[in-house]
Amino acid sequence: MLELSLLEKGMLLVRGGALWRSIESKAKRAYLAVALRVFGAAFEAVTRNSVECKKELADWEEGRRFALGVEPSGPYVTLEKRGSLIRMIGTGLKEPHLSILFKDLDSAMMVFTTCMGVVQATAENRALIRGDNARAMEVIRVLDIIMTYLLPGFILKKNFRRAPRFGPLQYLVMLRIYAALFPALVRTFR
Repeated sequence: MLELSLLEKGMLLVRGGALWRSIESKAKRAYLAVALRVFGAAFEAVTRNSVECKKELADWEEGRRFALGVEPSGPYVTLEKRGSLIRMIGTGLKEPHLSILFKDLDSAMMVFTTCMGVVQATAENRALIRGDNARAMEVIRVLDIIMTYLLPGFILKKNFRRAPRFGPLQYLVMLRIYAALFPALVRTFR
């Protein structure tokens, strides 16, 4: 049997304690609150610049509202289709027609730290869908488009069965999205 050092015994004691679990939970909640706001800003930047995203949104009705978040007590972000864009209307659940809610902090962390894609999380029953499943799949397709523009290729290869291949036009769009993301983030964090 392996003998643990004094430091290892101390770390096991600390990590098993209620204080550590409380700190860990608060850190995850804070990270997810920021990540959801970033995704809210990314929705706006990508829907403004991506042809694929505009095609996906063409059939959506005006005012469609959806939320992303973590059960049981948040954080949440609510988004709405206005014109040809999706805009973040705030944090919290603001009367969404559809909600995609991760069952717990750990499931959400796996997605928002890019260990797993949204499609896989849904397939593994780590997320709840409240509302119409067909509309949820439309939102997930848009989320996939957003992730393809935000994440580097080596992460996309890990999270997508077939990672998209970008040509010069898509790289130009990606640059425009990154340029639009900064002002959207500033508006989001005001």
